[in-house]
Amino acid sequence: MRPGNRSPGASESPSLIRGPTGWALLAGGLLLAGVVAGCSGATPESERPDPSRMVDSGSWYVREPWPHDGNPYGSEHFVVYSDGASTEARRRLASLAEEEWATVIDAMGIDPATMFRFPADQDKVDLFANRYNLL
Repeated sequence: MRPGNRSPGASESPSLIRGPTGWALLAGGLLLAGVVAGCSGATPESERPDPSRMVDSGSWYVREPWPHDGNPYGSEHFVVYSDGASTEARRRLASLAEEEWATVIDAMGIDPATMFRFPADQDKVDLFANRYNLL
């Protein structure tokens, strides 16, 4: 409804994210946070994961072929993968994502149980904390 055509007493609920572009911006923000967390809390260079032990899979792998070290960190709604970030960096990223998740869910009045759909083999959002892969 256009602002000039509102009925008396009608209101529009404010939305922080609208449409596919808004969701893409949210996903991009979380990815950026993952990159920052992965870089800032990573293990020392001398402990870089052995390339032969890297896992070539993940929900992102079709778009960005970034292998992970096989040590995901899980929270209530997210699983954080990385190519060498510390467990603490993964935990911080998951914690930040959980805080933002709650903010978005509350602000938009979303019922995750009925409005979000995941592939059959996935029930959480995958995040990647990048340390060594080139963006």
